[in-house]
Amino acid sequence: MKTVQFSEEDEIVEYPIETIDKSSFHQQLLQQKLPGNTPIIDARIIISLTILFGFTFIGISLIIQHANNEVRLTRLRYDNSTEGYIDFLLDENYAPPIYFYYELKNALRTHRLVNEAMCKNQLLTNSEYSSEQCDPEYPWPSSYSSKYYMCTNELSFKNYANYSIMDKQCAKGESSYYAPMGGLATIMFNDTFRLVRLREFGSEKEVPIHWTENGLVPDSTKNVFGHPENNEDLCDSDMFKNTVKPIGWDKHICEMGGYQNDSFIIWMSKTAYKNFKKAYRILDTSRHPTGLKSGSYRLYVDNNYRYDNMEKYFWILHPSYFGTEMVFLQHLYLIVGLGLVILSIGLVGMQIFLIDRRKKFDDDD
Repeated sequence: MKTVQFSEEDEIVEYPIETIDKSSFHQQLLQQKLPGNTPIIDARIIISLTILFGFTFIGISLIIQHANNEVRLTRLRYDNSTEGYIDFLLDENYAPPIYFYYELKNALRTHRLVNEAMCKNQLLTNSEYSSEQCDPEYPWPSSYSSKYYMCTNELSFKNYANYSIMDKQCAKGESSYYAPMGGLATIMFNDTFRLVRLREFGSEKEVPIHWTENGLVPDSTKNVFGHPENNEDLCDSDMFKNTVKPIGWDKHICEMGGYQNDSFIIWMSKTAYKNFKKAYRILDTSRHPTGLKSGSYRLYVDNNYRYDNMEKYFWILHPSYFGTEMVFLQHLYLIVGLGLVILSIGLVGMQIFLIDRRKKFDDDD
């Protein structure tokens, strides 16, 4: 006679197997059918979650597609323009807000040494800091050490490749430091643009389009950069005394509003890739409350920023609530969502034709 042994109060009791009911606790224990042996997440929950995530991702893809349809973008390449302007056509109205960007490809500023070539002490808000603290001979460690950006070090001057140019900058001997210092500021983007609307395509009747820098840089970021107090003429302030403009600049930084100039702050922000775009202006909605109407436009370009093998583009963008177009994310969510739905269908088929049939076969036995 076959028996099953169970421990009851430290005693081994043998039960004949024929006397054990199939629905009893012991039978369920032997077959691992107790609630404690059952996984919390079973096949039905897995299939339900897979279907839920699949349709959720498809829904997100549709939302992104709707946002992409709201984006209006005109992208103009201007580095190969020889006429100084580009005529183009807007096929539809651009509602505000409208942002203008410049895009650079194969730019030089992504090199690590170029991105770090700045003197932070010179740019900070604290009035205790000055250009003198960027001098390598300063008593305490400075945040920037390069004798090439001082006019007083003649030895380093003569060893510098552009000695003749720097000599002209410091020939008078009245100025000792560049403002701002560093190679990153020296190669600052300096192309200028002017946008007009043509009453008739190709005609000379022009209506200027007004834009502004207000809103490009938040006040919290702008206040980090130093700015003299109670000085009507920035160039006469202590912050900009004994300074000259960097090589290649048309104006001194004090003539551009100081270190809190929006274009300067945007350019000095870090860039990780050699292809990048940066904000240039925002459409002035006080002058153009309805945005840009469809029609003919002309973009005038002062192509001053010239480097070999560099491509330059001008963007006119009306973003959606997600920003610019995100076609990759739209397709990614759609593919993942459809994949999860197809997987769910396969799991349902496996549940019906394999697992349920197996249970039925076991019950018949």
